Amino acid sequence: WALEAGGRLGVGNDPRYNKTQCFDPFPFPAATPEQRTAIAACAEELDAFRKARLAEHAHLTLTGLYNALALLRSGRTLTEAERDVHEAGQISILGELHDRLDAVVADAYGWPVALPDADIVARVVALNAERLREEADGVIRWLRPEYQVPQAKLPVAAQTDMDIATDQAVASLVWPREEGAQYVALRALLRQGPASPRDLGRRMRGAPRGDRLPRMLKTLVELGLARPLEGGRYTA
Repeated sequence: WALEAGGRLGVGNDPRYNKTQCFDPFPFPAATPEQRTAIAACAEELDAFRKARLAEHAHLTLTGLYNALALLRSGRTLTEAERDVHEAGQISILGELHDRLDAVVADAYGWPVALPDADIVARVVALNAERLREEADGVIRWLRPEYQVPQAKLPVAAQTDMDIATDQAVASLVWPREEGAQYVALRALLRQGPASPRDLGRRMRGAPRGDRLPRMLKTLVELGLARPLEGGRYTA
């Protein structure tokens, strides 16, 4: 997901991680409390294991651990220096911990554990589109509601439709920080009547300038959540 969504940069065409493109729109699983507990337990065990390896061996680094894990999974014969990192870092155990974490996360998504990378990306992209449709109808699966809801100035509870029905209510919204909430706010504005990107930007305090709103409106059109009109305007 990060490689596909983050783009590339520089002479070496290196992967570029961009929070707004990679993290903000990422569709986390709608995990049950039991699944959340299982994921947290595996993640904490993994974190504690890595910290212990680094604390015990000064020559190890986090990057070195994962380079060694990649080599182990590639099946290539290790050099003497690579074997040293493998043994000191207990890379086989690191791999097992990641496999366990992958398994509980796959269970939270309701997916098979052993999926090819391309299938995982396709499923995440499809889930992202599904969540976008939900959020356009006001159903938001907050990851951290105690932090996100005050930022977005939107209701906590999921609902079948946006609880925003007047110009005054819409005008009271600031531009949300979370990308999903931004699409919800845009569609709520479009339900007030046809508007151009410039019109929408004027109604939202802190809305982005440039081509950001036109691109988001194009996405809504592609998902069947908005319609283009003559004169560069859109409607829900």
